[in-house]
Amino acid sequence: MDKIKSFKEYINLASNTLVELPLEEHLLHMNLGFKTEKGEFLDVFKKHLAYGKEIDWVNVGEELADYCWYIAGVFHAIGIKDEILDNLEEELAKSKGRYDESTDAKRSSPVIIAYNFAEKFKGDINDVIHISVYCEYADLDFWQILTNNIEKLKVRFPEKFNQDKALNRDLDSERKKLEK
Repeated sequence: MDKIKSFKEYINLASNTLVELPLEEHLLHMNLGFKTEKGEFLDVFKKHLAYGKEIDWVNVGEELADYCWYIAGVFHAIGIKDEILDNLEEELAKSKGRYDESTDAKRSSPVIIAYNFAEKFKGDINDVIHISVYCEYADLDFWQILTNNIEKLKVRFPEKFNQDKALNRDLDSERKKLEK
């Protein structure tokens, strides 16, 4: 699969893996997902801080992309307008270089930086920009983690969402798609 080049493209690809629910339940599912993915992202850093575990940057990228999947799910459900997505693309392009490594990274640990970024997550369009900026800090390719996320989901759901496949995942095959 070619690397994803826009969030609009990501939304279209992610929509193939959404569970079909009534709108109110779908939005609740997405909002619960924001909370769980933020926790899973921060859990990597908690384990680094408290247990001395190495930071698994592949997992960090996976959790950030999963968070973006929930944003894409909201955008798909509400039918976000093209002009809003075009504005998002402009903001993403402008965000390159927004992370000032010379001040923040030299003063803070990766745990503090991750925590500070996660505190900005509110479950809205700005989170995409925050994640893009964080990826720059963490030396993660934002578009590649989104591409890897779709490839992981294609392993899980080759056609479309399936409850049995959601519960019985091939984690080894999924991890291989994430390690690109």
